[in-house]
Amino acid sequence: MNAELINSHDASIYFGVTKQALHIAVKKGRLNTTIKNGKFYFTKDDLDKYKKEKYCKKFSKFRGNPLLESDEFTVLDISKKIGKPLQHIYYIIRKKYLQHRRKGAAYIISQADLLIYLSKI
Repeated sequence: MNAELINSHDASIYFGVTKQALHIAVKKGRLNTTIKNGKFYFTKDDLDKYKKEKYCKKFSKFRGNPLLESDEFTVLDISKKIGKPLQHIYYIIRKKYLQHRRKGAAYIISQADLLIYLSKI
């Protein structure tokens, strides 16, 4: 038969979230489920895949559109790319050394703006 199925109560304990949060993930199509007798059941593989992609940028939306284009980065991405702490990146944005734009609460930095900044330092 199939892999062992885990009920939504046990899955919520595994993630440390509520059952409702898992049901929302199912509704959004981010988590696969099997429904038996009106109850949600998950496989361990599906839960591990969801856990890995839970905060993936490909799901981030702003007014229904993807948050980032292929040549755009968040502050966290820039921090990892150039090996500086997050607070340093926020500082150079505030001081206008690094150009950016806002989408909601997110700071978005284009690859061209990053290259301009890196050429100046």
